[in-house]
Amino acid sequence: MSGSKNAPNIWWAGVPGRNPPRNVMLEVYPCPLTLQPMTITLPDDPALAEMTEEDIRLDLACGAFAAGHVSRGVAARMAGLERHAFDEVLYTRRIPSYTEEMLEEDLATLRTLGLR
Repeated sequence: MSGSKNAPNIWWAGVPGRNPPRNVMLEVYPCPLTLQPMTITLPDDPALAEMTEEDIRLDLACGAFAAGHVSRGVAARMAGLERHAFDEVLYTRRIPSYTEEMLEEDLATLRTLGLR
């Protein structure tokens, strides 16, 4: 597996007649002190053969954000996108990134500050 940013992060198992498992390198840093990327091995499944590494990263990032496991910023980094581009993906996929609860909290803060 290559550490280069431009090289694909997928290794081939060399098992004749079978698709190899796919290792997808995700640059997710759960702790600022841990600078090791996370590696995920996907099963040898024909349904995954058409997916690119970018597709997998984006789907994982959207799912982790939608489930509330990571913030929007972390999910954008997982997907390898700028935050604005990730917001556009969330909008396209109809994944809310700003909820009514968040709006109410923001309005309450503005009222407390006397700005609304």
